[in-house]
Parts: sequence; structure tokens; C-alpha cells
Amino acid sequence: MSDQDFLEGLRKADNSVLRVLYDRYLPAIVRAVENNNGGRDDALDVFQDALIVLHRKAKTDDFKLTSSLSTFLYAVCRNLWMKKINKKSFSEVSIKDAEVYKSDEDLIDDLDKQEKYRLFKSKLNELTGNCKQILEMFLNGVDMKRIAEKLGLASVAYAKKRKFICKEQLVKLIKNDTRYQELSTQ
Repeated sequence: MSDQDFLEGLRKADNSVLRVLYDRYLPAIVRAVENNNGGRDDALDVFQDALIVLHRKAKTDDFKLTSSLSTFLYAVCRNLWMKKINKKSFSEVSIKDAEVYKSDEDLIDDLDKQEKYRLFKSKLNELTGNCKQILEMFLNGVDMKRIAEKLGLASVAYAKKRKFICKEQLVKLIKNDTRYQELSTQ
């Protein structure tokens, strides 16, 4: 089931979609909350609140999911849990809690990196001509002389020039994508 299928199911209040969401995403949220001074019941409350947020957003015409559904849900749940923790005014954080919190931050960083990589790969695939080939070969460590030979380019200098032009095109495609703006502000 794709992220868009989930959103459509939420718009229609499809109970089978809710069951799949719980099965697929709740265990990670339970672990995150339990690792941050919470219990299973807290995690269920946070997850239900996050689903309400997602449901409300999915029903609006202008909502567009610009990250994966799992990243969105995790971020909303994390924010909701942090708000609850702050309301409870936990004044002491043990070293163990700080380490767990750091690992949660690492998880979010990993999710961000995955989203950035997906954006990069999708824009790389949009490149025209031999740009995709040049950049893929370069990123795989192929030297410019070999790239020029393999692609039948006139010289190493021309291959370098093409690589530069292709890189500029890729950067422009990435920066013009709405996902880039979201990932840049996180």
C-alpha cells in the first residue's frame, strides 16, 4: 500500500487502512516513547493524536505529503511526545535518557538522509542526454579520462565541462523541487 493509498483511505475513514497504519507504524512509536520516559499507553495516545493530525491534513485540498508517511508520522509523534514531556515538567534527565534521546535524533537524521537521497536519485533520473551517465560514472569513481572514452567525448577537458554543466542542472532540479525546501528547513 503506497503513502497515497494511506492518505486516500484516511480521507474516506477506511478502517482497514487504520489497522494497517497501526500494524506498520505503531511498534516504532512505542519504542521511541518507551525510550523517552513513557509507556505503551502514552505511545498509543501520541499515535492516535498523530493519526488525527494526519487525517485532518489529508482532508484539506492543499495538503501534499512531501516526505514518506513514516517520516511524517514519526516527526508528528515525536513532537507530540516532547510537548507532553515538557508539560509534565520533567526536571531531571538521566544519562540513559539523554543517550536514548540522542539515538532518536540519529534515527530522524537517518530518515532525513534517506529522504534527501530519494530526492537526489529521482532528480538524477530526470537528467537528459548523457548527463545521468556522466554523473553516475563520476560518483562511482570512474576517472574523467575513462568517462570521456566510454561516452565518446572529444577530450577530458570537454568531459569535465559536461560534468560541471550536468551537476548544475541536477542542483537546479533539486532546488526547484518542493521536497528540497522542506528538507532544508528541518
